[in-house]
Amino acid sequence: MVKEVNFNVLDVDSVVSSLNAQHLEITHKDGHSFPVMYGLYLKVSLKNKKTWRLRYKDLNGKYQFKKLGDFPSMRFDEAKQKMTSFNSSLEARIDPFKKEKEEQKVFPIAKLKFKDAFAKFCDFKRGNGNIENAKWMEGTLEQHIKIFNKHVLPKIGDEDVSNVTVQDLTKVLKDIEAVGSLTIRDKTLKAFRGMYSWMVGQYINDGDHRYPSLNIANSITKDTFIQRKPKNFKHVTTVSDVKRLVNKVYNLNATFEIRQALKIQLHLFLRPGPLSELLWSDVRFLEDLEVRTKEDKYDLLEIPKERMKMNADYLSTLSPQVRKLFLELREVTGHSDYVFLSPYRSGDNRPITRDSLLSAMKRNGIDDTTTHGFRHMASTLLRDELGFDQDASAIEVQLSHTIGGDRRVLQQSKIS
Repeated sequence: MVKEVNFNVLDVDSVVSSLNAQHLEITHKDGHSFPVMYGLYLKVSLKNKKTWRLRYKDLNGKYQFKKLGDFPSMRFDEAKQKMTSFNSSLEARIDPFKKEKEEQKVFPIAKLKFKDAFAKFCDFKRGNGNIENAKWMEGTLEQHIKIFNKHVLPKIGDEDVSNVTVQDLTKVLKDIEAVGSLTIRDKTLKAFRGMYSWMVGQYINDGDHRYPSLNIANSITKDTFIQRKPKNFKHVTTVSDVKRLVNKVYNLNATFEIRQALKIQLHLFLRPGPLSELLWSDVRFLEDLEVRTKEDKYDLLEIPKERMKMNADYLSTLSPQVRKLFLELREVTGHSDYVFLSPYRSGDNRPITRDSLLSAMKRNGIDDTTTHGFRHMASTLLRDELGFDQDASAIEVQLSHTIGGDRRVLQQSKIS
């Protein structure tokens, strides 16, 4: 027997999004129609396709069922509004479905494929041609395009983006999980949420009804999947080890840009992604300011939240050593957008990559830590060896972290 569903809630769309034919024990080949409110039904098929249906009396007084639209391209509020409009037409002795067909001939609704919506989302993330408005760093963008081209677009790329369901997205994620790529699975889920949030904005703010009106990706929780253990990056933990590391970095056999990047990483502890793709617009030297206020006392590094993992603005003063490193870099790469302009891709105005930093370390025999391990090293040593544990919040800010969460991994502390 088919289970009942309670639609008497504030957020009906969330309830509809979570429905699953198997869990509801639907066995009939034609699916099952659930009453949502008087006259409005939701039909769920065996393949989890969800359709709003209207039960009404036609102009001859006979009860009929008529499709209003598919979920999630049509939300509950839209279905309810359409039902009210149709009932008003019936009361006026007007055939609402004939009227709708005539309107659609005049105003046809265009379709948008998922792959085309993703391409437009990527354009938005790269700043629509303006690098300073970019929401994703170039490396992050390339990484997501590669993931979607391999795992997502071959499966749902040609689907009408408004007809893609939660089950479609979940299956894509499950398939990624099945080949053991849990990190890629989680990155894809995060990208789905961001993409759908942007698409809903296109629907609501710009009135572009080719896009979905509901962020169905938000209803997918990590509890649905296999949980991955936090990754503990290799890092050095003693002052003597740090001295050896610093000596190796300052004598690194690598390009000037990579050597400078790793030197700066020893001071600022940025994540490898934001570090490798720093823009000169992120670096503020006092002497470059046309107008200085009382608050302008320091050279600063300011990275907007859109390019930071924790979605929070990054702000750090520059010590004399770091200032000197940046000024040396400006003599070489100051003509470009990027601080660490790739010497191999300079004609394309593209930065070095996070992988190039790690590769340079390995080639030079630095195998007891990673670029991300610099951050772990800083967290542990500042607290344990140098006694800065009372300034934990300041350390977390420098690491662009939130208190808690990854802190257990970042700090393998002897006094915790």
